[in-house]
Amino acid sequence: MPGIDSFTKIMLHFNGSDAGTTFTDSSASAHTFTGAGNAQLDTAIKKFGTAALLCDGTGDYVSAPDSTDFTLASNDWTIDFWFNVAGGSGTNRRAFGQFDGVNNSSVSVVGRLTNSNVWLVTIITNTIGIGSILGTTAFTTSGWHHFALVRTGNTIKLFLDGVQDGSDLSFTLPVNDSAEAFFIGNNRALTTEAWNGSIDEFRLSNGIARWTTAFTPPSSEYATDQTITGALFTNTQSFPSAMLSWTQTITAALFTNSQSFFGSAATYVRTIAGALFTNTNTFYGASTLPVEAIFATLFTNTQEFFASYLERAPGPPGPITDLYRRTSARKRAFWEAVAASRFRSRY
Repeated sequence: MPGIDSFTKIMLHFNGSDAGTTFTDSSASAHTFTGAGNAQLDTAIKKFGTAALLCDGTGDYVSAPDSTDFTLASNDWTIDFWFNVAGGSGTNRRAFGQFDGVNNSSVSVVGRLTNSNVWLVTIITNTIGIGSILGTTAFTTSGWHHFALVRTGNTIKLFLDGVQDGSDLSFTLPVNDSAEAFFIGNNRALTTEAWNGSIDEFRLSNGIARWTTAFTPPSSEYATDQTITGALFTNTQSFPSAMLSWTQTITAALFTNSQSFFGSAATYVRTIAGALFTNTNTFYGASTLPVEAIFATLFTNTQEFFASYLERAPGPPGPITDLYRRTSARKRAFWEAVAASRFRSRY
């Protein structure tokens, strides 16, 4: 499924051969993560792909030097991963974060299982104020679970297996800009509080709140969103006929004689720019329409712009607030929205 985009600053699939010690960051930043202790890839206990990170609770971790990518400031952001506990019940087990092991001024965000086996996340402000969320769900047995920590506006939420755990944390100030390395499997060399178990699909997203309400956790590992640019599609019956398309951006592309531009039930296209669609019977036949922005695009001889029931796209900088429908009133509303947003398109 998609999920590796411009907001993705760390993406560790932890794939590789058994006992491997190469930890590849698949984000565009490609930070260099180095293992310590016995941190290694394990092919026997994994959530997705070929392997997962295995830590034995005695000083194992992977880390990358500090980067501006990790500066969360007042942005929306998301940290999510899969975890599997293998032991250590009744002890602190640190899973991720930036922390020198001693000083609060070194902390940005840290997360750990407490000696009560519940999650505790701590976030430090730039004035060294401390905020925290204490979960209520105890994890004492093995089995894979999804973790997500999300900042949306001035609120931070913890989700476990897609369900909010603990209370909202009101957080109005920037997150402290730590100079420490980013650790996974520990926070610094705290050998007595290291993670005991496995971690898979670790992702840091800076600039986006991936989830704000209950959700279904991902069913496969994340993939890179695709871009179509400078392409010509002609006499295409249905552009993507698959149930899901991972295309994120379409730019400088020409589609002619396409019976249905998108025939899928859900698509991930966010931006269409500088494109020409001509003789397209149905632009979107999907029921889920996540397009955020359409600009500098020409549509000709298109019978139906959107055939679905829900027809709104809220994207910046010129949002289309009421898309073209078949009734005169809807057409008028569409062109009014066009004029209001300085959107330029033509049918």
